[in-house]
Amino acid sequence: MDSPVADPTAPGVVTNVTKTGGAGTVDLGWKSPNSANYVAANIRRNTVNTEGSAVLVRTEYGPPSTNDSYQDGGLAAGTYYYWIRAANASGVESASVATRAR
Repeated sequence: MDSPVADPTAPGVVTNVTKTGGAGTVDLGWKSPNSANYVAANIRRNTVNTEGSAVLVRTEYGPPSTNDSYQDGGLAAGTYYYWIRAANASGVESASVATRAR
């Protein structure tokens, strides 16, 4: 039996996503949605362009309508794919916004 979700409504998607690859790091930036129920962005990473097998690498908490960023470090050389999903306090996520960084 499923537990009821306190807030079943997903926040809007993140916007203005930027990415910059460097030596062993990827800098991601985005603007959180203008959704009153937004609490965090879930960031997933993969070495192939498949979100289903991507690993959650960070949950970045912050307020709505704000520019935010995350630096993913300690990476081996290669191409990395990222997906950022806005989430509410119940863990309900928006659609993902995909990006790729070298």
